[in-house]
Amino acid sequence: DGIVPRSGEIPFVSTVTGERIDTVELGAEYWYRNLRQTVEFQSVVEGLVAQGCRVFLESSPHPVLTVGIEESADRVVALESLRRGEGGLRRLVDAAGEAWVRGVPIDWAGMLAGGRRVDLPTYPFQHQPYWLDSPRHPAGDVTAVGLTEAGHAFVPAAVDLPDGQRVWTGRLSLPSYPWLADHQVLGQVLLPGVVWVELALHAGHQAGCDSVDELTLQSPLVLGASDTVQVRVVVTETEEPGTRTVSMHSRRDDGSWVTHAEGILGAGGPPPEPLPEWPPTGAMPLDVEGFYDELAAGGYHYGPQFRCLRRAWRAGEDLVAEISLPEGTDVDAYGLHPGLFDAAVHSVACARTSAGAGDDGPRLPFAFSDVRLFATGVTSLRVRIDPQNSSWQAWDESGLPVLTIGRLAGRPVDADQFAVRRAGHLFRVETRHEALAGPAPASWAVIGADPAGYAAALEATGAQVTTAADLAGLTSAPEAALFTLPGTKDAGVTEEVPTAVREATAQVLEVLQDWLTDGRFDDARLVVVSREAEDGDLLHGTARGLLRAAQAEHPDRITLVDLDAHPASLTALPGFALGPEPEVVVRAGDGRAPRLARAQAPTGAGSLGTGTVLITGGTGTLGGLLARHLVETHGVTRLLLVSRRGPAADGADRLHAELTGHGAHVDIVAADLGDRTSVAALLATVDADHPLSAVVHAAGALDDGVLGTRSADWLDPVLRPKADAAWHLHELTAELPLTAFVMFSSAASVLGAAGQANYAAANGFLDALAAHRAARGLPGTSLAWGLWEHRSELTRHTGSPSRSIAAVGALSTAEALAAFDAGLASGEPLAVPIRLESTSSEEVPPMLRGLVRVRRRAATGTEPAASAGAAQEVRQLAELGADERQRRVQRIVLDTAAAVLGHDSHDAIPLTRGFLELGFDSLTAVRLRNRLARRLGLRLPATVVFDHPSPAALAAHLVEHLVGTVDPTAQAMEQLEALRRSVHAATPAGGLDRALVTQRLTALLDEMRHVDGPGGTEGPDGSGDDLENATADEIYALIDNELGIGGTQ
Repeated sequence: DGIVPRSGEIPFVSTVTGERIDTVELGAEYWYRNLRQTVEFQSVVEGLVAQGCRVFLESSPHPVLTVGIEESADRVVALESLRRGEGGLRRLVDAAGEAWVRGVPIDWAGMLAGGRRVDLPTYPFQHQPYWLDSPRHPAGDVTAVGLTEAGHAFVPAAVDLPDGQRVWTGRLSLPSYPWLADHQVLGQVLLPGVVWVELALHAGHQAGCDSVDELTLQSPLVLGASDTVQVRVVVTETEEPGTRTVSMHSRRDDGSWVTHAEGILGAGGPPPEPLPEWPPTGAMPLDVEGFYDELAAGGYHYGPQFRCLRRAWRAGEDLVAEISLPEGTDVDAYGLHPGLFDAAVHSVACARTSAGAGDDGPRLPFAFSDVRLFATGVTSLRVRIDPQNSSWQAWDESGLPVLTIGRLAGRPVDADQFAVRRAGHLFRVETRHEALAGPAPASWAVIGADPAGYAAALEATGAQVTTAADLAGLTSAPEAALFTLPGTKDAGVTEEVPTAVREATAQVLEVLQDWLTDGRFDDARLVVVSREAEDGDLLHGTARGLLRAAQAEHPDRITLVDLDAHPASLTALPGFALGPEPEVVVRAGDGRAPRLARAQAPTGAGSLGTGTVLITGGTGTLGGLLARHLVETHGVTRLLLVSRRGPAADGADRLHAELTGHGAHVDIVAADLGDRTSVAALLATVDADHPLSAVVHAAGALDDGVLGTRSADWLDPVLRPKADAAWHLHELTAELPLTAFVMFSSAASVLGAAGQANYAAANGFLDALAAHRAARGLPGTSLAWGLWEHRSELTRHTGSPSRSIAAVGALSTAEALAAFDAGLASGEPLAVPIRLESTSSEEVPPMLRGLVRVRRRAATGTEPAASAGAAQEVRQLAELGADERQRRVQRIVLDTAAAVLGHDSHDAIPLTRGFLELGFDSLTAVRLRNRLARRLGLRLPATVVFDHPSPAALAAHLVEHLVGTVDPTAQAMEQLEALRRSVHAATPAGGLDRALVTQRLTALLDEMRHVDGPGGTEGPDGSGDDLENATADEIYALIDNELGIGGTQ
């Protein structure tokens, strides 16, 4: 009998199987497995997030899983239903409200049944203002930062420089000025060219020049939906009185400065005569009803803010027109509103369209001469255009002059000129930064094979060198141990590449684990040497990915050195072993440290060819985003999408229908990419009439965990879909005329990510394979992605490394796809698409130094000054009493734990709560260990958080370590000094019993004299025998003498 499970109405995902199951299976056997087997909580949460779940509601008497949910996935909300002491309906309704405001549909009508509308009260609502007093410099007041107000919407601030230049500055974006989206040419939103003229007029007027004598526009400014663009107008004095030069520039937040216009400002002349009559006598009316439709057909797409032409006439050879802005347009922040200015210019098209003249395509203003503005704040204009001389005059409705343009030249444009050539969030690895050398180790151990003869070379420098087959063979710990990475150029590597990669990586993993777990080497450095790894050595690339992750888990324990064959490089090696750089590239004896640097904007667009494009991982969210992008943006017409489940994958049918709806031919296939035979069969299905032209390898898998005691088997689940698949695709397409071979790697392989050594190794193989292909003249690009904002089963593979990398933010889908385009066009074997924050509150990977500024830690009442290093922190702790030291270390542990978990305050971390219960996993435990080690200057094992499983236990352990680092003599002297000050500050009148104090001091001194044995020793001044007869003042003088202090007080 008992309880019999039945099928539920709500989908149930099991933390035993990690998959959705029918609840009829929840019998005794299931719950037995639930107790005995590993709980798949994280994989269940990640799987639900991959299906689109963003809000999790824990149904329990008190929350215990919310922290774990939030730590398992980014950008999710974990809500609690009830809390201890809050178990009533009110708390449950609050939970429903919290879910509702986050987009979860709630049946409020059912919950609030029986409600009715009531009349509003007849008296005014009572209210009380709570405005804070305005600051002296309110928000937006540019004078608060030393600038002057410039009086223009686009450049609201200006500053005078010591060399006589004046600079106007501002920021543009479509969210701030949405009406700019009404100005489109060939499908792109362009900042109207007249804006640069109007800015030049504005700046010239404030600089004492009322005329733009010349202005040449060099490049258009394309405004993307998410772009924020900095704008600068620079006016410079010239040797000729009354003139200035002007230049105008822009820079996106992720790019470099671009010059858009340059020219000369002058004094100008008198205004023209008022308009005699309107319209001119004999002017012939023109039909303008379809004017903007005809412009749209020619590539100009104007929205309401720029559709300002109302009426037009032909007066002889001239064109005259009335233009006006839409009612309510704000014109106060401009000299001449860009909508009105642009309409005055583009009205000239009436002359061409009305005469039926042939159109050579869109034309944009290129050069202006003799432009003057005589009035501001107008909302309508009467314009006369002389098409033969390309000159303009404009008056207001009362006939007074507003604008003149002596000459305007235009030129035809095409869509390619509007392509935004920018690197965006794209970076490359450079080795330009000089690596500082450190002290050379006095003793070395050379471990394993030594084909390059490093042991002999190190002995030649005078160092003591020991050789051993492995670390276990060492009888003592050296200052540094050298291990040579096995490479594909080594004679012993004869296996096929996937097998060789596994064996070599497993060997490196074993050496790392032995090094990091053997306490003898806690204060030593492992120096891992490779030979010219930059040339695409596949074994080196895989191992370096693994090692960079190990460095992130264990800072200051491992140094990577890549040498060339130059003798000076071998001589320089010892100096970089213990240096401050964790990775050094040595060429001809010159050491350089790798750094990320912004990639150069590509000069052209990347190509995927005209044939079939293969996308692995093509049915997932990331693959679908990419496939849509390739069809809609790159014009790809044939796609082969491959994944483990193929057509059976969630959303595959919908994706197929959407892509075919855009005119593409799409095949969706299931295949095991880790199997060479399966890959060969897949490629054989490609239509011979549409041969393969590009490969995008976006498949992958993840199996996070710290190095610890992981076996070599841990590598395979990640290497197979990433590295093996890439190698099979490389080998089987090497003879094909591919246009592109793009692999989706991870920033973990470049920057290092704690807890993802196997993932970093697999992606390091992709990075090396791209260089390997490039060296053989084959197309190859590895994109080492950071975090994608769009979360899915696949985007977590490419993005999750960034969770453990400081200063790395999330790329929006638009930014990521733009970075894909830039990386494709770059021609670089390795590109890193990543969003970097400009500052970080924690230490950043060395590769990010120079790009990210680390904020100094703010001092608090219970913390040392922000500038104090670990040594000063330890000294300050040593000065405290035992109880206060314990409390201070507890506070340090709580503060650090709160920061790692993302809490605003340590108040959220109970002192005695277990770390696992708080939500720590192996990755966050490593981050906590590393932060505490840096803060206190201690060597801590990777398992320290689990060995001491609560903040209180960990703090007690750290105190034991810290007490061991204190110099007992220095501590005793400090305490004696404190005693001296206390005794001298007291007086007999204040109750000091001098006889008792003398007795205790005499006993202390006598004890110190006889500390070496019963026989005692005489003091250095022969005073040992006189202590019993010494007076109190003599005792005090003796203490002063012992402490090195002259005189008494």
